[in-house]
Amino acid sequence: MKLKSAILFFTLSFSFAHIFGQLPSFTFPMQGTLGKDFYIVNHVDQNLTANKYKDFNCGTKSYDGHLGTDFVLRSFRQMDSGVNVLAAEAGTVIAVMDTFYDRNKAGNSLGFGNYICIKHPGKYFGYYGHLKTKSLKVKVGDIVTAGQAIALVGSSGNSTDPHVHFEVWYDSTSLIDPFTGTCQSLGGLWKSQPVYDTTHGIIETGLINLVPTVDILRERPASKTIYYTNDSFVCYWALEKGVHPGDSSRIVWLDPLGKLYYTYSFSHNTQDYWYYYFFTYINKPKVAGIYSYKYYYNNKLNDIGEFEVKSTVNSVENIENKLPINILYLPDVIIVNMENNITANYSLYDLAGRLIYNNSTKNNQIILERNIYKGFYILNIQSGDCSRAVKLVFE
Repeated sequence: MKLKSAILFFTLSFSFAHIFGQLPSFTFPMQGTLGKDFYIVNHVDQNLTANKYKDFNCGTKSYDGHLGTDFVLRSFRQMDSGVNVLAAEAGTVIAVMDTFYDRNKAGNSLGFGNYICIKHPGKYFGYYGHLKTKSLKVKVGDIVTAGQAIALVGSSGNSTDPHVHFEVWYDSTSLIDPFTGTCQSLGGLWKSQPVYDTTHGIIETGLINLVPTVDILRERPASKTIYYTNDSFVCYWALEKGVHPGDSSRIVWLDPLGKLYYTYSFSHNTQDYWYYYFFTYINKPKVAGIYSYKYYYNNKLNDIGEFEVKSTVNSVENIENKLPINILYLPDVIIVNMENNITANYSLYDLAGRLIYNNSTKNNQIILERNIYKGFYILNIQSGDCSRAVKLVFE
């Protein structure tokens, strides 16, 4: 949804209370802990000049024309676990939308996608965008309290990763940035404004046995620490925040004797990134043993780990007989029941080979919501070193 891009600026002698009367006191619109369960990656763009942008603190934690604050999860796997979107203040629900596909990974023209609009105290309207399909817990006219769960985090509309876009307007005419700082001197609207953070940090890391696309990493494949002769690659990946021009990444791979096996360095020279995937890989070593790696950022050790290379062939069994399943097609979901008591990871692909999502089994069941485009899909079930592919139809 495209809204009027008007931002109001006033001198220091004024405050929100002088201009707009009663003020809301916002809490975070997402369940969890900032800096652990979710991260702020974009603020309101304070620069009205085309192709230029700055955040409330005169930094680059925004992008051109951005009208809200983005609270992002670590991965689609975390999204699939069900993360609540919370009302940032008390108010009345005045608009909802709940019809859009919720696993977008590329920009589009669909705006907020699924969203909720709440009229908060003092004629402040809060928009909560990119929600998960069919997850809305409120309807127009409902009165909500601060911190109440109103939906689940998704990636609907113009979205590349699972997040909540929180956008505030006064009287539906004036865009408001709830943060206050060097380039936005009005009083803040947060109950407790978080510290402005531009520092580098590691969000998550892992090892996998393929050269990935960013979409695969967004889905968060299970980390693999044992490799066999039929594996081709050992890939290290890291999801990071606060990556700046001039910074450097370096990974050192060590053999079982602790000697240098391979090293790779990379210089970041383009722009600031607040949510950034880095990955590098090696051919699987031919000699068996326990290998290790060290990841340095700006020559500071940030991550360490190890993996084992086994000399025996990884015998991939046909698990069809070991893993009897039955498929139940229901109006809203497809349920795959596994008769054996095992733990399994699963991935759903379209016929073009694009990963739709992945997750792990719960209670010997795989539950797939029918909130994707109609057509044929391939469900790959992985249990230990065994795998099975099942063809499904979404109607």
